[in-house]
Amino acid sequence: MRRGWISQINAAVREHGFTYSRFANCLVKKSNLELDRKILGSLALTEPFTFKAVLDEVKMQAGVEEVMKRKPMIVAQSAVSFPEAMSKGLLMPRTRPEHIKAILNDEP
Repeated sequence: MRRGWISQINAAVREHGFTYSRFANCLVKKSNLELDRKILGSLALTEPFTFKAVLDEVKMQAGVEEVMKRKPMIVAQSAVSFPEAMSKGLLMPRTRPEHIKAILNDEP
C-alpha cells in the first residue's frame, strides 16, 4: 500500500515540476503540515486542485525560490453590479423564446 501511495504522490508532484524526495523533505522538515502518505495519495487522485494547494503551501513554507518568484494567478478581483455587467457586455439581455428558436433555426 505504501508503494502505491508513494507512486501516486510522485506522479502528482512531478506534474508540477517537483520530485517526491524533495517534496517529502520539505513536508517533514521545513513545513508545519502533518499529512501522511495515505491522505496525500488520495488527494493526488481525487482532488488535484487541493493537492496543488498543499504542494504550493509546502513550497511556500520551505522557501523554495521558484514559488517566491511566481506572480499570483489572480492579481485583483473586483465585483461588478448587474447593471454594470449589462453595460459592459458581460451579460446579454434575455430574449424572447421566439427569437431563440429563430436563431437556432437560422430563420429571419
